[in-house]
Amino acid sequence: MVKLIINGIMNDKDILWKKLKCKCDKSDIEKTFPLGDCKHCKCQAQEDSMPRESFNVNLPILDKDGKETGKIISKEITEITIDREPVYNSIRGWKF
Repeated sequence: MVKLIINGIMNDKDILWKKLKCKCDKSDIEKTFPLGDCKHCKCQAQEDSMPRESFNVNLPILDKDGKETGKIISKEITEITIDREPVYNSIRGWKF
């Protein structure tokens, strides 16, 4: 596998959510993320869900009219771009 190129990486010191403290109450499961509302833990989970290594996806083969042919092709994804939320700079998603 090839190393994954990730566009949109930011320095930790520039990411607002990393400056927030965890608000989870470890003594009460209902006040702990994901049941409780903790912005820090929610943003951390979003960041942890982003791939760090190249990966394969199966894509349908389309005909000249853009309709699926019933065949698929496997493609190795070697580069992604991060989509960030503007206030906390948390990861909303990523695209290849």
